[in-house]
Amino acid sequence: MSHPLQRVSLCALVALTAATAGAAAQDLNFGSAMAVSGRQAFIGQPANSYSAGMVYVYGPDAKGVWRQTGRMAAPDSVSADGFGRALAADGNTLFVGQTTSLEAAGAVHVYQRGANGAWTHVTRLAGADSGARFGRNITLSGDLALSGATGADSGKGA
Repeated sequence: MSHPLQRVSLCALVALTAATAGAAAQDLNFGSAMAVSGRQAFIGQPANSYSAGMVYVYGPDAKGVWRQTGRMAAPDSVSADGFGRALAADGNTLFVGQTTSLEAAGAVHVYQRGANGAWTHVTRLAGADSGARFGRNITLSGDLALSGATGADSGKGA
């Protein structure tokens, strides 16, 4: 269990991140999805008007100050592609939802953290039906990862 001050420190990180992030991260949807795993925080920005959706990675430096340590985009990224719409992380695995529009099938990208700490794209799980919006939300429970498809079955969801 984490110490209450660690949780406060992470909350402060989230509050300060928007103020200290680069110009590309200053779009209104920066922080629309967040996940934490260990001593790393992931903040999504799915609809950046100027570039592809991004997931920003934060962690503490040697002095304990939280800083941006990396960022990632979908391998097939395009402007405002919805990458980072949903996030879920557990240990060395990160799931990133990507939904671009109401008509999109959607996808979930899976990343693994290597021994060197770098995150590597492992696979892309695609929604089956146009308009399914697969990847709009993601949750983890033990060894199970689930993603909703809010637009599947003619908008009834799955």
